[in-house]
Amino acid sequence: MKYRLIYDNNGQTCNRFWGYLDSVAWAILNKKKVYILYWDPNIKYYNRLRNSPYVSFPLYKEWLAKRFGDKKAQQYVYWIIDNIFFHWLFANISSILGVVEIVRGWLTRNKTDNHLQVGQFVYDQFLPNEDIIAEVNTSFFEIKKEVDIVVGVHIRKGDYKEWHDGKYYYNDDMYEMLMTQMERLLSPRKVKFFLSTNGQVSETITSKHATFRIENGIMAHDLYGLSKCDYIMGPPSTFSKWAALTGHVPLYHIYDVKKNLALSDFSYENSLIPWTL
Repeated sequence: MKYRLIYDNNGQTCNRFWGYLDSVAWAILNKKKVYILYWDPNIKYYNRLRNSPYVSFPLYKEWLAKRFGDKKAQQYVYWIIDNIFFHWLFANISSILGVVEIVRGWLTRNKTDNHLQVGQFVYDQFLPNEDIIAEVNTSFFEIKKEVDIVVGVHIRKGDYKEWHDGKYYYNDDMYEMLMTQMERLLSPRKVKFFLSTNGQVSETITSKHATFRIENGIMAHDLYGLSKCDYIMGPPSTFSKWAALTGHVPLYHIYDVKKNLALSDFSYENSLIPWTL
């Protein structure tokens, strides 16, 4: 096959990245190209991926996004392909003329052969825009002058109230308890916590621990920021797994908030595939 076509629309940004990863690595290894039909508004923060010689978003038009806004432009494009005919077509064919392989990206998310062969080069295709990298790196450079270790804490709120019936929705008291345990485990080294969240964080956390965020940061700042930490902990999520994978950071996913933490719980291998739930 000369090309791959990813046709599914698999959720939020990091779900999509995991759905792209195997195919982008395949394209690099074989000097091919992968075409991705669906895109989300955050793609504008990832120009390296959009402009990669191995990747094309044929239905993403920058002029359309500027004219109507990202979400409205997305709706126009989805109106063309998000229908019964295209769903049936892509679900029932595996290739086009033996040249284009049709792939449902989410089903490739747990494949590791391709991306482990390519390594950092494929992860670098997913780096955010240079201004975001510079802002995060500057912040972390200053913080690491003050402390020995930065621990990333992914505090997932919002949709986690309903997802799996709220099983992995933890309140701030629970995160604070785990942060206290982490400080004890890393003592006497000085620790500061990088907070990545899609919600508000209460003084329960900020008044008891040294914390920081990227000022005026967006999702891309948080994702790249987590990848710059020394450890990452948070509820099961493709977001923190992606950050750990691309930054080679030891990761701990909190499945049981009452479990006592141990440094042995943190492992880079925990990031190699996104989902086992």
